[in-house]
Amino acid sequence: MATRTIYYFNYEVPAQDSTFQGSYQFTISGSKLLSRDIDVDFALVELNKMPPAEYRPYLAGWTRNTPKAPLMCIQHPYGDVKKVSYTETVPTISYFEDSNIKTYWWVKTWNKGVTEVGSSGSPLFDADGYIIGELTGGESYCDTPHDDYFCMLSQAWDYYSEKEKHLVSYLDPQGENLMYMEGYNPYSTAQVRRISNITNEDKVSINRINHNPLIGHNSYGYTEYAEKFELENPVYIYGTYMIPFKGKYNASLPVKVNVYSGTDKPEKLLSSAEVYPTEAFCNRSGVWSEKLIEKYNKKEIYVSLEKPVLVEDNLFVSIQIKYENLISADSLILASAVNKEECTAFFYNGVWKSFNNHPSGNLNASIWLDPVVANKNVVSIEEIESKSFNYRVYPNPTQGDVFVDASFEGEYKLYNLIGNLIQYENYSGLISLPEKGVYILELNPKVGKKETHKLICR
Repeated sequence: MATRTIYYFNYEVPAQDSTFQGSYQFTISGSKLLSRDIDVDFALVELNKMPPAEYRPYLAGWTRNTPKAPLMCIQHPYGDVKKVSYTETVPTISYFEDSNIKTYWWVKTWNKGVTEVGSSGSPLFDADGYIIGELTGGESYCDTPHDDYFCMLSQAWDYYSEKEKHLVSYLDPQGENLMYMEGYNPYSTAQVRRISNITNEDKVSINRINHNPLIGHNSYGYTEYAEKFELENPVYIYGTYMIPFKGKYNASLPVKVNVYSGTDKPEKLLSSAEVYPTEAFCNRSGVWSEKLIEKYNKKEIYVSLEKPVLVEDNLFVSIQIKYENLISADSLILASAVNKEECTAFFYNGVWKSFNNHPSGNLNASIWLDPVVANKNVVSIEEIESKSFNYRVYPNPTQGDVFVDASFEGEYKLYNLIGNLIQYENYSGLISLPEKGVYILELNPKVGKKETHKLICR
């Protein structure tokens, strides 16, 4: 099953507005099953590839120590959008149903939220953000926020001695008796992130003007709308989320997403991508479907650029629409917010104008377009993408042996604190430190940027 499993990323409600649906376009297919056990109730898999920077992955830390409250469970019941449950009480160790093994964290009650059917396997985090277990089952549901049981990571660690039935061989390969592992953001240096001018306090809507939708097809005939993002430093843009409030599409009416740079308005076109809403809003033959309208209205769509684009001035992201072959006068309407302190929205009617200069009056508006960007703190986007597991060095401190993740290819140099070169060779999976002390490790990958790490051998 692991080889056929599809893994989803970032499937959550945008801006905590539950009237809108999240996008489930970020996926990775396939993995390798490393270990599992039915009695303890866990499974450990390894993804076939590293999630790209655009996915904004975070590798959660874990602990075998006694957990600290409060605790949080993040879940996707039956594949639904992200849900969170919360308890202020430290769990106790217990049995679960017919199990004769006392290997479960018992959450007696939830202060906020519940778990639901289809949430099995969801992680339980302690107050420090470490995973301490994963959901097996229980009685929690809607009006019964209590009695959930989670497989204990500390029991799955080495309850059974066989490698295919425990975690220790994979999470502590050097036998360091690790009690915890910090979380890890493989793209932290680039700060890959989703940015938005829409806040949780904004009321987003169609925002009609004289019965005309503010952003989208209307009687004004505006063909393009842009959102401005002021930048302190240059960034790479990967793509953008667009959040339709309403949509009626056909195969001959694509929407184009454009990326511009500029100072006070869109000036230089940097990249474009077409999205064919028939894939999301119509059936496979392109026929308009009332059922699918209901399903996909108010659902965010992510539009990825062919490749990341460098923006060195202010960033402008736009949608460009056509008026031929309209199904109705409001075939596309994007969500927007008005009456804001600052106007960040622009429209095009032969020239670019701020919504402060709209024919119907001054409007401080923001369009719900959320680009995904990364800081330009490296030479090229290729170096950003190369910074995945390539630079993960562990364990540190160590008792003698250090690993650089297996995806690393290149040379390494090991120095003592006075700068003497101790080792210099191609990396082959393991670096052995000669004795106790502090060392400087220099990594020279075949692809990517040279890095140095301080190592402590105890």
